[in-house]
Amino acid sequence: MATFSLVRDTKLFVSTSQTISGMSSTNTWEVPVLAGYSFTAETDVQQVTVSEAGIGNVARGQQAFTNAIQPVNWSITTYMRPRWYASPVSVADAVERILWEGLAGPKEANTIDADTNGIATTRGATTLGMAVGFESSNTNELLELSLVFKVGGIWYHITGALVNQAEIDFSIDSIAQISWSGFGTELKEITGGDLTDVQGWVADTDYVSAPDTYACIRNKLSTVELQNNASGGSTYTVAITGGSLTINNNIEFLTPEILGVVNRPCGGFTGTREVSGNITAYLKAGPTATAGLLNDLSTDLSTVTQDFDMKIHAGNGTNTITHVPQVQFHLPHAHLNIPTVGVEDVLTVDIGFTGLPTDSAGDFDLEYNNELEVTYFPDES
Repeated sequence: MATFSLVRDTKLFVSTSQTISGMSSTNTWEVPVLAGYSFTAETDVQQVTVSEAGIGNVARGQQAFTNAIQPVNWSITTYMRPRWYASPVSVADAVERILWEGLAGPKEANTIDADTNGIATTRGATTLGMAVGFESSNTNELLELSLVFKVGGIWYHITGALVNQAEIDFSIDSIAQISWSGFGTELKEITGGDLTDVQGWVADTDYVSAPDTYACIRNKLSTVELQNNASGGSTYTVAITGGSLTINNNIEFLTPEILGVVNRPCGGFTGTREVSGNITAYLKAGPTATAGLLNDLSTDLSTVTQDFDMKIHAGNGTNTITHVPQVQFHLPHAHLNIPTVGVEDVLTVDIGFTGLPTDSAGDFDLEYNNELEVTYFPDES
């Protein structure tokens, strides 16, 4: 009798090991996902046709060839989940920490595990929270991950998984969440001895489990700080109504084109790192409100690159351990677009921004990698 696979029965495990036998509670994490995830590997098919002139019987057939299996495209959505983790002392952590490491951490010399900081993620034992930095992300090779999906009674394994993009959603009527997407080298169903292994996995013995309950980050409590870095620059108050922040590695995969075989991807490399997004707010009068920001940016014709210190506090604005969890996104040097006005019952503005790298003197420099700092703060419990 056939057994159906239901979305609600999905579990995801993320590991730094590329083999099932190498996965353990030191290098494999359970990461709960929301509905709407996907993973697929499309095929590159070539159609060969003929067309000849004549009266009577002529060739009209076609032939098809599979040239290659393209890189695996995968996408998942997770909630932002700060937590405390005993390692061996209690440190600020995040359920999705391994995905941040894949987004910003290099492959070379990266020894992240359940009890060890990664190159991109640092867990604080006090009120420092868990920090995500991009200082080591100027590399062509990011940390390779493995994704193991349990879909009902079927298990799938994506090897050579690279995190290409993370999009953080600030919709004020929702729980703070991140949409992750990327590529992988191969997608295959887990069978044989490997299937026996994963079916016998025990939480916190074979993988780091995710807590069943947690305090969610409510976007309705979020705040935004905007400070013009220019000498004597203004500070603006922006009560957001929505927005998003996107970190994109612009990863490209290479697939050979050898004749007579079905080619598979041989790996990928990073492109330009893009940190950008937008926030929306009501158009409010006042020199330090959104109308003042619109006026200041639209009348400043001598500054081709605006320089703002921008802090987005998802869930709170205290930057400390409090009774509610929160995540801070800090862009020390953000270029702001001139806001566009939306004409609705209540007028709105849409403010686009781009994070820019700077050197130690604060001058824009493409060789640097400090566009964004992310800090997770768990609650007091």
